[in-house]
Amino acid sequence: MMVAFLLVTLVLYGIMYSAVALANKRQEKRMQERTETAVYEALHAYLDEED
Repeated sequence: MMVAFLLVTLVLYGIMYSAVALANKRQEKRMQERTETAVYEALHAYLDEED
């Protein structure tokens, strides 16, 4: 009975760990896209000022 409890606990922990890792990966990708967009917009604003 104790072994079954430990097994279920480990499986649930693994699922939660995977969910958190996936969420972090998605957030990191979103932040990278925002940074790229900000740099792109800043570059265009700078180049527009030069004209």
